[in-house]
Amino acid sequence: MSEEPHSDSRSSLAGVRRLNPTLMSSSLKHQSGALRQQSLDYALGPCAQRLAQGAIAGPVAIRQRMRIAHLTSVHDALDGRIFSRECRSLARAGYDVVIVAPADKGTPTKVDGVRMCTVRAPRTRFERMLITGPAVLRAALRERADLYHFHDPELMLGGLWLRALGKHVVYDAHEDVPKDVAQKRYIPSLLRRPLAFATGLVSRAATTAFDATIAAVPSIADGLSGRRVVIRNYPVVDELLDIGAKPWPSRTRGAIYAGLITENRGIREMIAAMGSVQMPAGALLTLAGRFDDPQLQLALTGEPGWRRVEMAGWLSGEALWRTIADAKVGVVTLHGTPTFVDSLPTKLFEYMALGLPVVASDFPQLRAIVESCECGLLVDPRDPEAIGAAIADLLTHPRRSEAMGANGRAAVTTRYSWDREAQQLLSLYADLCNRRRTLNAR
Repeated sequence: MSEEPHSDSRSSLAGVRRLNPTLMSSSLKHQSGALRQQSLDYALGPCAQRLAQGAIAGPVAIRQRMRIAHLTSVHDALDGRIFSRECRSLARAGYDVVIVAPADKGTPTKVDGVRMCTVRAPRTRFERMLITGPAVLRAALRERADLYHFHDPELMLGGLWLRALGKHVVYDAHEDVPKDVAQKRYIPSLLRRPLAFATGLVSRAATTAFDATIAAVPSIADGLSGRRVVIRNYPVVDELLDIGAKPWPSRTRGAIYAGLITENRGIREMIAAMGSVQMPAGALLTLAGRFDDPQLQLALTGEPGWRRVEMAGWLSGEALWRTIADAKVGVVTLHGTPTFVDSLPTKLFEYMALGLPVVASDFPQLRAIVESCECGLLVDPRDPEAIGAAIADLLTHPRRSEAMGANGRAAVTTRYSWDREAQQLLSLYADLCNRRRTLNAR
């Protein structure tokens, strides 16, 4: 097969935004080495500055006096944002960090300097709300922490209770909760909008009581009150760069989607796209995730595109990253729901860091990244033909696609790294630590 087909492909690419990639001139190998050398400086930077100013008493004193409890009743104890990004950064900076979370038996008691305090994992949504949440709060109180950092709106009342007890509390908003409530299928349709409105009012009022609120994107912060800090879900670059971007000819997978598999994350359109007549012979879509609804999976197995699907199952950490690195195209075609339009999907940055060109939904935030980095193609996520055309185009133009992947990888190392966000987190904690020290001295 020739490198670039001579036939006019415009008709097969209707609905696809075309970008002209240019390879970054700097060597990624040298960049990744520099980043590894600087990673500890990034993690300790804000605390080191406070130490120099005498605002805090040093890492040893922090370990003795500042115990931080991260609370979640929804997420896994080893969640990417909670554990891999925030808690590990805090532990490396000298804080005594514990995660209080539901977990099955066998969860380790300490990982990378972060202690794990677990409660029984819920079997149903209602058990999670009625039993797991209170269990997490009780376990967290037994830790006698200096600061409580909670991650779920279900724990909002618990956070207010902790404040009433005189505790220092930080709320971490991963999603726009009112928008999320408006889309919950288990809530009767007539109640969704009133509940979403009420949730927004409660969230805005409650966050005035907390010491600080962290938001994953600016649009989430806009709907809250009090002291707000935006800390994005950018990837931990060192770990991804250690995996490395495989040379294009040695990659054995075609397109890949990683994460929870649902209708509003575009699975129907992806399957339909793989059944397109323009898809190259032998092209497969790897699904590295699990279906939220088994009935949806059963329904899709009868679609023509399903014969081009490979189920890799739910993967995490290095196993997931190695699977992604073996693919040639990363797909992130989320639907235009209020939650997803303003989101920054972690999978997008993982694809970029591992050298994959992306096929992404044409939303403003994603467009700004993909176009500025020249790292992929943008499509209407509701248009299977456009999605199929974009995937096929990237698979049949290897030189251009490899250049796009290199552009994305370079952009992650320089612009979309967690190291930069860690500085924001540690600056906030250093300030809260200083305020607590001042209050205790009175």
